[in-house]
Amino acid sequence: MSTSADSGSDRPRRRLARWIQPAVAVALLAALFTLIPPSEVLSALTAAHPGLLAAAVVFGFAIQAGTTLRVRPLLFAQGLRFSTLELLEINLSALFYGLFLPAGNFAGIALRFYRMGSLQKNYSGAAVMLVFDRLIATASLCVVGVGAWALVERPGASGPMLAVVAGALGVTLGLQAALVADLPFPARLGRIAGGRLAGPVERLRRAQGVARDLPGAVLLRVAAVALLTQLLGVAAYTLIAAAVGLELSLATVAWARSAALLLAILPVSVSGLGLREGALVALLAPYGVAAADAMAFSLAGFTATTVVPALLGGVLEIWRFCSRSASRVW
Repeated sequence: MSTSADSGSDRPRRRLARWIQPAVAVALLAALFTLIPPSEVLSALTAAHPGLLAAAVVFGFAIQAGTTLRVRPLLFAQGLRFSTLELLEINLSALFYGLFLPAGNFAGIALRFYRMGSLQKNYSGAAVMLVFDRLIATASLCVVGVGAWALVERPGASGPMLAVVAGALGVTLGLQAALVADLPFPARLGRIAGGRLAGPVERLRRAQGVARDLPGAVLLRVAAVALLTQLLGVAAYTLIAAAVGLELSLATVAWARSAALLLAILPVSVSGLGLREGALVALLAPYGVAAADAMAFSLAGFTATTVVPALLGGVLEIWRFCSRSASRVW
């Protein structure tokens, strides 16, 4: 009886939790639009060069292809044999769900984990390598950001944000080291837990050992693809900056993009909405960029590199659902 009552009392709390991040996104955007006239943002977007925006969309799909090529060797090491097209479809589908699910980035990782682990019955290998891949991707984002910061025209204006990016780089590198370290506590945890948990803990330890023993050539290739993917993102945002008429150097775009996307990873909003836009408005102000233009730049960048590829992921999800339903009928 008490368990049922406790479950019932938790339902309103869970419903409320689902709405926290959408509410944060709406509140952040509303606050920005009270300071920035929406008509000015819309004017900047409608005046954007369509050809440059289309080119940025192409780069957006190239980023997703790079993400697929980055994670594939890691999964192969765990015996998860997916074709490039299979992984690309999973990544695009995860990107689609990440648009509207709470904690979008983490929801995307969870969906990739479920799809990859369930298809080949290796949840432990999928979990370890997806976390490893996410840490590598975040570290590469920070590396590009720190490197670009050293080249921008007025770096002193963004010193505090540099500390955040550099700190995030240190944290991600530390977490990578911890993930592949030969620590004794996982084994002890398995012995202490016993019963049903002993098996999963042991499988996680084996998957961790595979990650620890990855050949240097594989790690270098994954790191190189991760950096290339970030550079493709910089290219996409540079095209978008030109499309909305911003006169920014490549280094400035790279720095601002890295800092804004790092903030957007925080699981406090839906798809980083509000966080990314506020960061770009603040970071680009010292370079003479009007707030409305910075908002247009951010929204166009998000649409070209995330929303459009995610919509294809939605189409693929509908196709997959319909195909499964038809196969059950027949």
